[in-house]
Amino acid sequence: MRCNYCGAEVKEGMKYCPGCGKEIQQGKGSSDHGSGTIFQPGEEQKREQETPITPRSKKTKKKRKKAPIILTLVLVVILAAGGAALTFYVKSPARKIVSRISKGDYSEIEQLYKNDVKDHVIQEMLLDKLAEKDCATVLDDFKAEKITYEEASEKLNAYLTLGSKKLETAFGEQEKTLESLNSSMEAYKKAEELYEDGDYEEAMEAYAQVSEDDSNYEEAQSKMSQCVDSYKAEILNKTENPEDEQEYETAIQTVEVAADILPDDEDLANRLAELKDSYAAMLKSDALDHGTQYMNEGKYEELFALLKKAQEVNEGDSELDNLEKSAEDAYVKTVQDTVDDYLTKDNYDDAITYLKSATRVLESNSTLTELLQQVQENVPVKLCDLKISESDRFESGEELKVMEDSVGNIYSPGNLYKLTPYYGKGYASYYANGEYTRMTGTIAVADDSSKDTGIVTVYDENEKILYTTGEITRTTAPIKVDVDLSGVKWFTVCAEDKGRDGFNCFISDFVLYKN
Repeated sequence: MRCNYCGAEVKEGMKYCPGCGKEIQQGKGSSDHGSGTIFQPGEEQKREQETPITPRSKKTKKKRKKAPIILTLVLVVILAAGGAALTFYVKSPARKIVSRISKGDYSEIEQLYKNDVKDHVIQEMLLDKLAEKDCATVLDDFKAEKITYEEASEKLNAYLTLGSKKLETAFGEQEKTLESLNSSMEAYKKAEELYEDGDYEEAMEAYAQVSEDDSNYEEAQSKMSQCVDSYKAEILNKTENPEDEQEYETAIQTVEVAADILPDDEDLANRLAELKDSYAAMLKSDALDHGTQYMNEGKYEELFALLKKAQEVNEGDSELDNLEKSAEDAYVKTVQDTVDDYLTKDNYDDAITYLKSATRVLESNSTLTELLQQVQENVPVKLCDLKISESDRFESGEELKVMEDSVGNIYSPGNLYKLTPYYGKGYASYYANGEYTRMTGTIAVADDSSKDTGIVTVYDENEKILYTTGEITRTTAPIKVDVDLSGVKWFTVCAEDKGRDGFNCFISDFVLYKN
């Protein structure tokens, strides 16, 4: 008789169709004439419902529970048998799927799996075995470079697209194996190129990435050993007998890198120790030889830089420490003298700039730091930077243009005031809070002043006169003023017109000092 699913010949006594693998249920008809039938899904259940349950039928049900175990045995029998089993194997949907994938034909494999393999135990088992064998072939072909990484990956991914959970798990791992193998093979190719170029350091790193599964692994290990010998010889040759500071630093750094790569190499360890000892001795000698010369020439920054390097590699050396102390004392004395000279000339800006530079040369020196702070705190304050608490007929520099006095001197806006005490007084009062010791500046008669006589006076909160010009007129030259403000909380600058035609004057560049 024949299977009414696929038409394959079914011999008497067979439980499963050799063509499609579906279970056979014997029906009416003569098997000699091929009239045996395989029931359609659902018919067997219907027939059982119509048939009374007997002890014999119960026994049959128990046998059916053993079907999953039998299926496994059946697969073994089918694969081991010839004839009809061969027909089953050749025409099976599982083999068709694997055959197509191995040929690179991925058309309709998902539909074929869904319709004829999924949920058919024998077909699924056959697919698992055939797919496992095909996967091994794919990896072997890739290792032998018969196929590219892209082709191998495409074949493995084809099994993942079928939707089988078992294949998805197995081939997901195989995909990772393929990716790892590809990385290893690429690393080997790169290592070979680097080796040929004589770049032994990079070549070692690349050879180290070749995995044991790679057919190139043993060759990579051999080349790695050759790289180590060539690399070490190159490093030792390159770092032999440096002559100056720069060459020593480069050599030490080169050997340190090599020692990190080959940490147990005795030759590299000895070379590194030798270089460091020679470098330390050279720096100490340079510092001691040039110390006095640099101090005499005022090259303190260069001397401190050289000392710092020498002390880093000669820690605790008393000769270097003594030289540093002498150089630091000499430098601080030089800075103090220079700052005093600036301050004598009231040149605070240059003094602060110079001190900031000096503190960068000796960052940890407290004397220079305190001196800078002291100078900054005592920077003179311009009169225009103080708030005017009260005023009358007192024009600030912001309201003025370029002005000229009665003898032809020009005054620019800024720290400049004009008093116009026409028929009386012009004044401005300021709060000093006892912080200042003196105030300097210039008083001049304005060019637009009349021939009248005037007087400019500075007095404190108790109306005590701190300074007065006496009577001045257009024929009076500009007067330099130096007023003692020690202990003064309030001071007033006042101009008084002694006539009736209009006396005007300038208060220019008044500056207040704290010391």
